[in-house]
Amino acid sequence: MKIGVRIHKYRSKGRIDTYQIHKSPYTTDYRQACQILDVIQHHHQRPSQACLVRLATFVAQSWESAPTDETIRNISHFMDNLLDTTGTDPTIPLNESILQSCSGQSPVPTVCPGITLLFAVQYIERLKQNYTDIKGAHGCSRRLVLVAYIIAAKYIQSNLKLIADTGRPSLKTYSPSSPKHLPTVPTAMPISPPVSPKVPELTDPTQYHYFQSANKPTTVSSQPPNNMPSFSSMCSQFNYRIWRMENEFLHFLDGDLHVPDCLRLIHWSNQLSSSPSPTCLLPDMI
Repeated sequence: MKIGVRIHKYRSKGRIDTYQIHKSPYTTDYRQACQILDVIQHHHQRPSQACLVRLATFVAQSWESAPTDETIRNISHFMDNLLDTTGTDPTIPLNESILQSCSGQSPVPTVCPGITLLFAVQYIERLKQNYTDIKGAHGCSRRLVLVAYIIAAKYIQSNLKLIADTGRPSLKTYSPSSPKHLPTVPTAMPISPPVSPKVPELTDPTQYHYFQSANKPTTVSSQPPNNMPSFSSMCSQFNYRIWRMENEFLHFLDGDLHVPDCLRLIHWSNQLSSSPSPTCLLPDMI
């Protein structure tokens, strides 16, 4: 199995140099991959509005310093929008969508927006358990949901790629007149996980946003700028900010993205349809 190795060498107080080895947080697991595939194939329904409100309430109360009903509604609406805009084409058969997703590089659109959202909130809960006394700035909840959703989509896609055999013919080549011959998603033996896009590392601490000087001189001009930043430049800056938040989230999560019992998480979300007031906000998955 391939792992990304970074060796940091620095002189400690003693006479021994310290080395630290890191592996990709999107490292796949065959058992986890099979669980995710089973959940997608048998529990592909969209979370109910009651579930979205409960998830939004949990995120807001966990991280907002002064959560309000308006804040919870905004987060719930944001989650609803993610489910509407990040899914695959619903007219394509599910198995075909899984194969198409595994053949591509981008984790979005995802074949399971609802499951991806549940994984994302699970990561947000895990982060809160690691830092129980920490509260975020106003509006941080939406950013947490977005970054956690991207991480969950990448993790799910990485695990599906582990077992989906994308070398088999597309399901479109089979005639719809004989559905009994349509195959299920073929599986293959475990392979090396996909490699994340290579991004230049910040080797200069002064370039890292936590270490930027607050006394950095700024030039204020009375004249408006002549040239607005290009669209590609704005996209590049946005992508960098997302990449930075993703890596910070993974760092504070200790790279732990494993969800030990996917079915339990799905059953909890389904209970909200019949029981509007479950005994806990989220099942104890840790």
